Amino acid sequence: MSNRGLLKAARAVAIGSSTSRRFTSRETIAALGSTPPVLSFLRHRLIYVVRTSGVIWIPTEEKTTIQVIATPAQVAQAQVHQQEKHRIVGILPNYYTSYIWTAPMPPKLTFNLAFRSLTDLVTFLVAAGVAGVEQAHNTFPGYGPGWEGYRKRYGSTYADTVAGKMLGSAIFPVIFHQDPRYFYRGSGSIRSRIIYALISTVTCRGDNGRLEFNYSRVLGNFAAAGLSNVYRAPSDRRATLTLRNGLIITASGAVVNLLREFVSRKLTSHVPAFANGKP
Repeated sequence: MSNRGLLKAARAVAIGSSTSRRFTSRETIAALGSTPPVLSFLRHRLIYVVRTSGVIWIPTEEKTTIQVIATPAQVAQAQVHQQEKHRIVGILPNYYTSYIWTAPMPPKLTFNLAFRSLTDLVTFLVAAGVAGVEQAHNTFPGYGPGWEGYRKRYGSTYADTVAGKMLGSAIFPVIFHQDPRYFYRGSGSIRSRIIYALISTVTCRGDNGRLEFNYSRVLGNFAAAGLSNVYRAPSDRRATLTLRNGLIITASGAVVNLLREFVSRKLTSHVPAFANGKP
Protein backbone atom coordinates (compact mmCIF):
# COMPACT_ATOMS: atom_id res chain seq x y z
CA MET A 1 0.00 0.00 0.00
CA SER A 2 1.57 3.31 -1.01
CA ASN A 3 -0.07 5.69 1.48
CA ARG A 4 2.25 5.52 4.51
CA GLY A 5 -0.09 7.47 6.74
CA LEU A 6 -2.85 4.95 6.15
CA LEU A 7 -0.51 2.02 6.60
CA LYS A 8 -0.11 3.24 10.16
CA ALA A 9 -3.87 3.73 10.45
CA ALA A 10 -5.09 0.32 9.27
CA ARG A 11 -4.34 -3.30 10.03
CA ALA A 12 -4.99 -5.94 7.38
CA VAL A 13 -5.44 -9.31 9.04
CA ALA A 14 -6.33 -12.59 7.32
CA ILE A 15 -9.43 -13.79 9.14
CA GLY A 16 -9.15 -17.33 10.45
CA SER A 17 -5.36 -17.35 10.53
CA SER A 18 -2.51 -15.67 12.37
CA THR A 19 -0.93 -14.39 9.18
CA SER A 20 -0.99 -10.64 8.56
CA ARG A 21 -0.64 -9.29 5.07
CA ARG A 22 -1.16 -6.13 3.03
CA PHE A 23 -3.71 -5.87 0.26
CA THR A 24 -3.16 -4.29 -3.12
CA SER A 25 -5.12 -1.82 -5.23
CA ARG A 26 -6.17 -4.68 -7.51
CA GLU A 27 -8.31 -6.25 -4.82
CA THR A 28 -12.07 -5.80 -4.77
CA ILE A 29 -13.22 -3.52 -1.94
CA ALA A 30 -16.67 -4.20 -0.55
CA ALA A 31 -18.49 -3.09 2.58
CA LEU A 32 -21.15 -5.49 3.77
CA GLY A 33 -24.35 -4.56 5.59
CA SER A 34 -24.41 -1.19 7.36
CA THR A 35 -20.72 -1.11 8.26
CA PRO A 36 -19.66 2.55 7.83
CA PRO A 37 -16.03 2.63 6.55
CA VAL A 38 -15.32 2.28 2.86
CA LEU A 39 -11.86 2.02 1.34
CA SER A 40 -11.37 3.60 -2.06
CA PHE A 41 -8.52 3.21 -4.49
CA LEU A 42 -7.41 5.48 -7.32
CA ARG A 43 -4.58 4.86 -9.77
CA HIS A 44 -3.10 2.02 -7.71
CA ARG A 45 -2.87 4.17 -4.56
CA LEU A 46 -4.97 3.97 -1.42
CA ILE A 47 -6.55 7.41 -1.34
CA TYR A 48 -8.90 7.54 1.60
CA VAL A 49 -10.93 5.85 4.29
CA VAL A 50 -14.47 7.23 4.29
CA ARG A 51 -16.74 7.85 7.31
CA THR A 52 -15.94 6.58 10.83
CA SER A 53 -14.10 3.79 12.57
CA GLY A 54 -15.21 0.20 12.36
CA VAL A 55 -14.65 -2.94 10.38
CA ILE A 56 -15.16 -3.79 6.72
CA TRP A 57 -14.75 -7.09 4.96
CA ILE A 58 -12.67 -7.25 1.81
CA PRO A 59 -13.00 -10.31 -0.45
CA THR A 60 -9.77 -10.63 -2.43
CA GLU A 61 -8.62 -12.45 -5.52
CA GLU A 62 -7.16 -15.18 -3.30
CA LYS A 63 -10.55 -15.79 -1.62
CA THR A 64 -9.09 -14.42 1.62
CA THR A 65 -11.14 -12.15 3.87
CA ILE A 66 -9.30 -9.09 5.22
CA GLN A 67 -10.36 -7.07 8.24
CA VAL A 68 -9.46 -3.36 8.25
CA ILE A 69 -9.82 -1.17 11.33
CA ALA A 70 -9.21 2.61 11.56
CA THR A 71 -10.07 5.17 14.23
CA PRO A 72 -11.72 8.52 13.41
CA ALA A 73 -8.43 10.32 14.13
CA GLN A 74 -6.58 8.09 11.68
CA VAL A 75 -9.29 8.61 9.08
CA ALA A 76 -8.98 12.39 9.51
CA GLN A 77 -5.20 12.20 9.22
CA ALA A 78 -5.44 10.34 5.92
CA GLN A 79 -7.89 12.89 4.56
CA VAL A 80 -5.88 15.94 5.62
CA HIS A 81 -2.76 14.39 4.13
CA GLN A 82 -4.63 14.31 0.83
CA GLN A 83 -6.00 17.85 1.30
CA GLU A 84 -2.51 19.26 1.75
CA LYS A 85 -1.92 18.42 -1.92
CA HIS A 86 -4.92 20.46 -3.08
CA ARG A 87 -3.92 23.51 -5.12
CA ILE A 88 -6.08 25.62 -7.39
CA VAL A 89 -4.51 25.64 -10.89
CA GLY A 90 -1.58 23.92 -9.24
CA ILE A 91 -0.56 27.09 -7.35
CA LEU A 92 -3.01 28.41 -4.75
CA PRO A 93 -3.40 26.20 -1.67
CA ASN A 94 -6.91 24.86 -1.10
CA TYR A 95 -6.33 23.06 2.18
CA TYR A 96 -9.54 24.07 3.90
CA THR A 97 -12.00 22.69 1.35
CA SER A 98 -13.05 19.11 2.01
CA TYR A 99 -14.61 17.21 -0.87
CA ILE A 100 -15.42 14.21 1.34
CA TRP A 101 -17.78 14.44 4.32
CA THR A 102 -16.06 12.38 6.97
CA ALA A 103 -14.36 12.38 10.36
CA PRO A 104 -13.59 15.61 12.28
CA MET A 105 -10.01 16.72 12.81
CA PRO A 106 -8.46 16.14 16.25
CA PRO A 107 -6.79 19.18 17.92
CA LYS A 108 -3.24 18.33 16.89
CA LEU A 109 -4.24 17.94 13.26
CA THR A 110 -6.22 21.19 13.40
CA PHE A 111 -3.14 23.11 14.52
CA ASN A 112 -0.88 21.31 12.06
CA LEU A 113 -3.07 22.30 9.13
CA ALA A 114 -3.07 25.94 10.28
CA PHE A 115 0.73 25.96 10.50
CA ARG A 116 0.95 24.29 7.09
CA SER A 117 -1.20 27.05 5.59
CA LEU A 118 0.72 29.86 7.30
CA THR A 119 4.10 28.58 6.14
CA ASP A 120 3.07 28.03 2.53
CA LEU A 121 5.08 30.16 0.10
CA VAL A 122 1.89 31.51 -1.47
CA THR A 123 0.83 32.94 1.91
CA PHE A 124 4.02 35.01 2.09
CA LEU A 125 3.64 36.16 -1.52
CA VAL A 126 0.03 37.23 -0.99
CA ALA A 127 1.06 39.23 2.10
CA ALA A 128 3.78 40.90 0.05
CA GLY A 129 1.28 41.81 -2.67
CA VAL A 130 -1.26 43.22 -0.22
CA ALA A 131 1.45 45.27 1.48
CA GLY A 132 2.48 46.63 -1.92
CA VAL A 133 -1.07 47.73 -2.70
CA GLU A 134 -1.37 49.38 0.72
CA GLN A 135 1.95 51.15 0.14
CA ALA A 136 0.81 52.44 -3.24
CA HIS A 137 -2.44 53.82 -1.76
CA ASN A 138 -0.78 55.00 1.47
CA THR A 139 -3.12 52.83 3.53
CA PHE A 140 -2.35 53.21 7.23
CA PRO A 141 -0.29 56.38 6.77
CA GLY A 142 1.14 56.01 10.25
CA TYR A 143 3.56 53.44 8.86
CA GLY A 144 5.17 56.10 6.68
CA PRO A 145 6.63 55.94 3.14
CA GLY A 146 9.58 54.13 1.59
CA TRP A 147 11.08 50.77 2.43
CA GLU A 148 10.50 51.25 6.15
CA GLY A 149 6.80 51.84 5.55
CA TYR A 150 6.57 48.79 3.27
CA ARG A 151 8.35 46.60 5.83
CA LYS A 152 5.85 47.60 8.51
CA ARG A 153 2.89 47.06 6.19
CA TYR A 154 4.19 43.64 5.21
CA GLY A 155 4.70 42.67 8.85
CA SER A 156 1.21 43.80 9.86
CA THR A 157 -0.41 42.07 6.86
CA TYR A 158 1.24 38.76 7.66
CA ALA A 159 0.42 39.24 11.35
CA ASP A 160 -3.25 39.71 10.35
CA THR A 161 -3.07 36.42 8.45
CA VAL A 162 -1.50 34.58 11.37
CA ALA A 163 -4.01 35.96 13.87
CA GLY A 164 -6.99 35.15 11.67
CA LYS A 165 -5.80 31.64 10.86
CA MET A 166 -4.72 30.66 14.35
CA LEU A 167 -7.79 32.08 16.07
CA GLY A 168 -10.47 31.21 13.51
CA SER A 169 -9.06 27.93 12.18
CA ALA A 170 -7.19 26.44 15.14
CA ILE A 171 -7.65 27.85 18.65
CA PHE A 172 -11.39 28.56 18.62
CA PRO A 173 -12.27 25.39 16.65
CA VAL A 174 -10.50 23.32 19.31
CA ILE A 175 -12.24 25.22 22.12
CA PHE A 176 -15.70 24.96 20.56
CA HIS A 177 -15.15 21.49 19.03
CA GLN A 178 -15.87 22.69 15.50
CA ASP A 179 -14.39 21.83 12.10
CA PRO A 180 -12.79 24.85 10.35
CA ARG A 181 -13.09 23.34 6.87
CA TYR A 182 -15.67 24.07 4.18
CA PHE A 183 -17.45 20.86 3.19
CA TYR A 184 -18.21 20.90 -0.51
CA ARG A 185 -21.84 20.07 -1.26
CA GLY A 186 -21.60 19.42 -5.00
CA SER A 187 -25.20 18.27 -5.49
CA GLY A 188 -28.71 19.69 -5.48
CA SER A 189 -30.13 22.70 -7.29
CA ILE A 190 -28.02 25.79 -7.95
CA ARG A 191 -30.24 27.75 -5.57
CA SER A 192 -29.78 25.23 -2.73
CA ARG A 193 -26.02 25.21 -3.24
CA ILE A 194 -25.86 29.01 -3.20
CA ILE A 195 -27.84 29.09 0.04
CA TYR A 196 -25.60 26.39 1.51
CA ALA A 197 -22.43 28.30 0.59
CA LEU A 198 -23.73 31.56 2.05
CA ILE A 199 -25.01 29.97 5.25
CA SER A 200 -21.69 28.19 5.69
CA THR A 201 -20.12 31.61 6.30
CA VAL A 202 -21.68 31.62 9.78
CA THR A 203 -22.33 27.90 10.30
CA CYS A 204 -20.05 24.87 10.40
CA ARG A 205 -19.92 21.19 11.24
CA GLY A 206 -19.32 20.40 14.88
CA ASP A 207 -17.11 17.51 15.87
CA ASN A 208 -20.37 15.69 16.57
CA GLY A 209 -21.27 15.96 12.86
CA ARG A 210 -24.13 18.40 13.45
CA LEU A 211 -24.64 21.84 11.93
CA GLU A 212 -23.74 24.61 14.38
CA PHE A 213 -23.32 28.36 14.50
CA ASN A 214 -19.71 29.04 13.55
CA TYR A 215 -18.53 30.66 16.76
CA SER A 216 -14.96 29.84 15.80
CA ARG A 217 -14.90 31.73 12.52
CA VAL A 218 -17.04 34.71 13.57
CA LEU A 219 -15.21 35.28 16.86
CA GLY A 220 -11.90 34.64 15.12
CA ASN A 221 -12.62 37.30 12.49
CA PHE A 222 -13.45 40.02 15.02
CA ALA A 223 -10.76 38.97 17.51
CA ALA A 224 -8.10 39.11 14.79
CA ALA A 225 -9.41 42.50 13.65
CA GLY A 226 -9.23 43.80 17.22
CA LEU A 227 -5.77 42.35 17.77
CA SER A 228 -4.48 44.23 14.73
CA ASN A 229 -4.88 47.48 16.65
CA VAL A 230 -2.02 46.37 18.89
CA TYR A 231 0.58 46.65 16.13
CA ARG A 232 -0.98 49.44 14.08
CA ALA A 233 0.60 52.89 14.27
CA PRO A 234 -1.10 54.89 17.08
CA SER A 235 -2.67 57.27 14.57
CA ASP A 236 -4.28 54.32 12.73
CA ARG A 237 -5.87 52.64 15.76
CA ARG A 238 -9.66 52.96 15.78
CA ALA A 239 -12.47 50.91 17.26
CA THR A 240 -14.47 51.44 14.09
CA LEU A 241 -11.62 49.85 12.12
CA THR A 242 -11.99 46.69 14.19
CA LEU A 243 -15.71 46.47 13.49
CA ARG A 244 -15.28 47.28 9.81
CA ASN A 245 -12.49 44.75 9.25
CA GLY A 246 -14.40 42.05 11.13
CA LEU A 247 -17.43 42.54 8.93
CA ILE A 248 -15.34 42.67 5.75
CA ILE A 249 -13.53 39.44 6.60
CA THR A 250 -16.82 37.69 7.40
CA ALA A 251 -18.48 38.93 4.21
CA SER A 252 -15.49 37.93 2.09
CA GLY A 253 -15.89 34.41 3.47
CA ALA A 254 -19.24 34.21 1.68
CA VAL A 255 -17.58 35.03 -1.64
CA VAL A 256 -14.86 32.46 -1.01
CA ASN A 257 -17.47 29.81 -0.21
CA LEU A 258 -19.32 30.48 -3.47
CA LEU A 259 -16.06 30.02 -5.37
CA ARG A 260 -15.41 26.81 -3.46
CA GLU A 261 -18.83 25.45 -4.28
CA PHE A 262 -18.99 26.34 -7.98
CA VAL A 263 -15.47 26.98 -9.29
CA SER A 264 -12.52 25.55 -7.38
CA ARG A 265 -13.48 21.85 -7.56
CA LYS A 266 -12.64 21.64 -11.26
CA LEU A 267 -9.47 23.69 -10.86
CA THR A 268 -8.04 21.92 -7.82
CA SER A 269 -5.33 19.32 -8.31
CA HIS A 270 -5.08 15.94 -6.57
CA VAL A 271 -8.78 15.63 -5.75
CA PRO A 272 -9.81 11.95 -5.94
CA ALA A 273 -12.39 11.24 -8.64
CA PHE A 274 -14.81 9.80 -6.09
CA ALA A 275 -14.65 12.91 -3.86
CA ASN A 276 -17.84 14.64 -4.95
CA GLY A 277 -19.16 16.25 -1.80
CA LYS A 278 -22.15 15.39 0.35
CA PRO A 279 -23.01 11.67 0.12
